Amino acid sequence: MSYLFLHLPLCIPLYLVYMALYEIYEEREFKKFAIQTEGAIVGILNGKYEDQTHTYYLHTVHINGKVVNGLLIVEFETDKGDIYRVRTKKTYPEYTNNIITVSYNPLDPTDVMIDNYYKSGISKYLRLGGGIIFSAAMFVGIQAMIEVMSRQ
Repeated sequence: MSYLFLHLPLCIPLYLVYMALYEIYEEREFKKFAIQTEGAIVGILNGKYEDQTHTYYLHTVHINGKVVNGLLIVEFETDKGDIYRVRTKKTYPEYTNNIITVSYNPLDPTDVMIDNYYKSGISKYLRLGGGIIFSAAMFVGIQAMIEVMSRQ
């Protein structure tokens, strides 16, 4: 009797692994062609998070020149002399410097890596590890289930 259909749930953790590997590949491809420059922090954007019952705001507080919990708005100049304004993809609990490192794609300068943070940061590695562990656990569980079913 074939128990191949029992392996279908493995698609879920394997999809997590695939997405993580794709994000890692995408970041490496970005770094191959990215041009690094310096950008100036020109503003701070408060973050807003909503769930079904509440709306949460990240409040920006300035204490002795320190920015607390804000999405930074960064302006930078490309090698062609064009000026772009983008926001960071993560909040900064504290940032005291007005200059920040920006890497950008010369074909699409709005595709940026600010302060070595590209799209999803470390979460892609956590997703990869979690997907591998989840896949292995599911595979072992499915194999054990198949063994029990084949004895009957």
